[in-house]
Amino acid sequence: MKVEDMVLISVDDHVVEPPSLSDYFRDHVPAKFRDRVPRVIRRDDGTDAWLIEGKEISTFGLNAVQGRPREDWGSDPASFDQVRPGTYDIHERIKDMSAGGILSSMNFPSFPGFSGRLFAASADKDLALAVLQAYNDWHIDEWAGSYPGRMIPMALPVLWDAEECAREVRRVARKGCHSLTFTENPATLGYPSFHSEHWDPLWRAVCEENVVVSIHLGSSGKLSMTAPDAPVDVMITLQPMNICQAAADLLWSRVVKNYPDIKFALSEGGTGWIPYFLDRIDRTYDSSWPQAPEELAAVARDVPDAELNKITYENAMRWYSFDPFKHRAKEQSTVGALRAETRGHDVSIQSRDTGRFEKSVGIQVGRLAQVSTA
Repeated sequence: MKVEDMVLISVDDHVVEPPSLSDYFRDHVPAKFRDRVPRVIRRDDGTDAWLIEGKEISTFGLNAVQGRPREDWGSDPASFDQVRPGTYDIHERIKDMSAGGILSSMNFPSFPGFSGRLFAASADKDLALAVLQAYNDWHIDEWAGSYPGRMIPMALPVLWDAEECAREVRRVARKGCHSLTFTENPATLGYPSFHSEHWDPLWRAVCEENVVVSIHLGSSGKLSMTAPDAPVDVMITLQPMNICQAAADLLWSRVVKNYPDIKFALSEGGTGWIPYFLDRIDRTYDSSWPQAPEELAAVARDVPDAELNKITYENAMRWYSFDPFKHRAKEQSTVGALRAETRGHDVSIQSRDTGRFEKSVGIQVGRLAQVSTA
């Protein structure tokens, strides 16, 4: 296909909320909250921030470096006049999208956090709910609604109340919004995990309203990192691990078993981890013994013998300065020779515990089978 004939829809972009959102908040929350809504302030050093309940929240960083030279990315922008207008102005964003050949885009939030955890941390949950709903209305009606067909609307979740979150899902669905951003790991934010029944009202709602649960890397507020003094390159390299962890958590949770119609979308983790992930989940409860040689032969059927020898034993011998052939001849060390020595040895599958272990394995393998055939 020629480049000019492609149609591109991006489902992992970001919006830098504009200062005008402050006015929208004031106009769309109950009167008693109007003086307490988030607003943009200009600090003494010339940087901009959102002020909410006395806390200053920076909103730029790496999500607003479009159009800047790569060598400048280390000094991230810190005010609206330092970023491209298309990051926060919907009219300029549409022009930027068209210039880049992008038809449509779905935008994750910035200052509230990818999963709305800033609002969830508010002590006044009535205020938090009012502001969150106003944010969702702005995103759906103003940001996405200004150019129908160009923006996929996305809503923030009510993290602190599963029942209220389900009601918000149904409310935004009536407005045409079918994407809900959510955290990759509720437990790190102090909420029940994916393995709890706590979230069932939400799962029912997203299934019934055909809403996708969109999970962005870093939405738990915690990224994979090796040490406090490790360079940022380590964090960026390990970022896909967050998405891999979320995938494992969800796959082995009760969610996919009890709600087979549910749809999760994992963002910004790439796809390189998927082959490892599929291989690993296939082996989680199934040992390759005693058929490991046959399994290897099947997957390595096109590998030249010289390379296969390196993989199966020569590399190990060289790396660990280990030579088993000093003790037994090579012809006595092959798969066939070793099996011949133990011919008649019982390798049948036997249950050693007919209780809890068998039941647990059966449940988990059943879940995996259901996911694999969905």
